[in-house]
Amino acid sequence: MNIMLLTIEDFRWLLTPMISIATPNQIRAARGLLGWSQSELAANARVHPQTVSFVEREDGPRYFPSRVKIQECLENAGILFIAESDGIGDGVRFRKMASERLIDASDKGQATS
Repeated sequence: MNIMLLTIEDFRWLLTPMISIATPNQIRAARGLLGWSQSELAANARVHPQTVSFVEREDGPRYFPSRVKIQECLENAGILFIAESDGIGDGVRFRKMASERLIDASDKGQATS
């Protein structure tokens, strides 16, 4: 019989507010937008490289905590995950950084909040 010991980190996702969880295809696409290899994503997300490979192939509860960790890493790198809505598929894109929004607003003579 195999016994698996779990830590609070394994259940951290239960303690966070409900968020839209990226699909394997979205994670793969986000990594591509950043030009990162699986190894680079693993290093930045602090997970094993094989975990990235599994998360990009499988959609299920087995790797859910790792998927959340990887998604947070990609979001911190400037990726925005877009949930499916109105019959239009889900996707990913770059999120504009605050500094870029300030530059755009100053070019147009607008104030930002």
